[in-house]
Amino acid sequence: GFATAGLLVAGVTGLGVSTAYAAPSSSNVHLAASSSTVPAPAAAVPEIFGGDTSVALDSDFLAALKSLGLTPSTEGKATLTGSDIAFPITGGSLVYWSPDGSYRPYVQGIVEHDGSGLNLTAGSTKVTLENFTVNPGNSKLYGDVLVNGKMAVQQAYIFS
Repeated sequence: GFATAGLLVAGVTGLGVSTAYAAPSSSNVHLAASSSTVPAPAAAVPEIFGGDTSVALDSDFLAALKSLGLTPSTEGKATLTGSDIAFPITGGSLVYWSPDGSYRPYVQGIVEHDGSGLNLTAGSTKVTLENFTVNPGNSKLYGDVLVNGKMAVQQAYIFS
C-alpha cells in the first residue's frame, strides 16, 4: 500500500496554473498494476476532492484585456485576488509516477472544476470561460466558452 499524503500538488507551466487537492484517506488510495511496458506508478488517486486550482494571469494577458476594454470577473465559486484566479476542484483522478524520467508524462489524469470560471465583459457582451478541466500530463487547461450565456465551444484549450 501507499501511505497517503494529505495534499498532492501538480504544477502547470505558462500562465502559472497550479492545482492542489486533497487525496482520499489511505484506504482509498490504490497502486495501479504494473505491466512489462509501463512501470508501476508511485500512487493513484481515483477520486480527487477539495482544494482548488489557481491561475496566475500574466501581465501581458492583463494588458491585452485592458487594451480590448475587457473587465475580468468570477463565475460561480471562483475567486479573483489581484492577478490570481482560483477555481474549486469538483472531481477527477490522477496517476503519479516518479519524476525520475522513467515514465512520461509522470502525472496523468484529469482535474475537474465544474460550476466556476472567468468572465470577460465589454459593454453588453460577456464571454464566460467555465467548467475547467486540467490535464497535468500535457500541462493544459481546457474549458467551456459561452458568449452571453450561449455555448460557443465546449472544452476549448484555454491556458497552459
